[in-house]
Amino acid sequence: MYNPSTREVIVRVSNAVAAGTSSVNCTAVNLASVVGDVVRVIACMGTLTSTQVTSLKLQSSSDNSTWTDVTGGATGNMADADSNKMLIAEWIRPNTQYVRAVVVRGTANAVIDSVVMIIGNVRSEPITADTSVSKSVVAGPSY
Repeated sequence: MYNPSTREVIVRVSNAVAAGTSSVNCTAVNLASVVGDVVRVIACMGTLTSTQVTSLKLQSSSDNSTWTDVTGGATGNMADADSNKMLIAEWIRPNTQYVRAVVVRGTANAVIDSVVMIIGNVRSEPITADTSVSKSVVAGPSY
């Protein structure tokens, strides 16, 4: 979805993932086609099992094949009582062609409800809605 009032593109980069302890690499987004000043990733988590070790990190790539962790782009680990909360990571002025999120899961089960990437302050137009968006609306005053 492209929202012209906020100049954001919203992309669903991971569907729900059942309880598990393996890391999940989300779908990469090619920033060459959507030039923006900020990338924000929101991971909506489900049930977390006691002793889980779950976090979110951003990775960059110039070729969509070899990935490097973004410096300062990782959250801390969630607390065991954080079921049904979100992890959020943001990268200001990304300097790469591809970016992806990785939900790092370990030790005990963690459920992923979905992961969404928002590219903000988009400078390239026209922008079409990502295929992960079914319908959208922007409400507000008419001018």
